[in-house]
Amino acid sequence: MQSTPETRALAQQILDQITERPESHNQNHYIEHNSCGTTRCIAGWAAFFGESILTRDDIWNRPDLAGKYEGVDGQMLDYPGIFHIGMGLLGLTDKEAYDIFIDLDDVSATQKLKHIVVGEDWIHGN
Repeated sequence: MQSTPETRALAQQILDQITERPESHNQNHYIEHNSCGTTRCIAGWAAFFGESILTRDDIWNRPDLAGKYEGVDGQMLDYPGIFHIGMGLLGLTDKEAYDIFIDLDDVSATQKLKHIVVGEDWIHGN
């Protein structure tokens, strides 16, 4: 992880959002509009607060926003750009981004976000 004052401040802003408004956090969707408002995953909130506001069409239809990387199990994975945008904004390695963004458990992902806020590496061996 490349922890900087900017990455820690962004992580704190996301943590504040999902702590104060837990209904706005859903790791299953990078952005979803419903009758209760807008929910985002951690990568989605990073893009929102990092001023990388993108629509669903931007994410899924622009190959320059997509990328391949090696997942924790060694398998090559292809994810749309929101993954890479969040990874870059929060200063994460591929493995860290995979670990936090693909974690569909909101509570577990939030605990990992707390490590980013204080600049701690939570994945052994990075």
